[in-house]
Amino acid sequence: ADSFSQAAKGGTDKRVLIGWILVLEGGAVWAAGPGAGILGLVQLGVFLYFRRMAMREFGGITGDLAGWFLQIWELISLCASLFFMRMGIL
Repeated sequence: ADSFSQAAKGGTDKRVLIGWILVLEGGAVWAAGPGAGILGLVQLGVFLYFRRMAMREFGGITGDLAGWFLQIWELISLCASLFFMRMGIL
């Protein structure tokens, strides 16, 4: 894991991933409308909260925290999707 981590420190990986996220989010907005953009902002908020909490409370991200994050992220995404569908946004 350390060799992968050292290779990712150059920043290229981060730029490529952000580029893919923007392309995919743009496709979601094009296909599903502006509600998909709102849902993407909710998901971004969950990620930023998780990252801040993991750094503050644990000093970084572990595999267990990543698994916990994935479960919470999926649950909040589902709840937000259902809420937006109920409101007629999605």
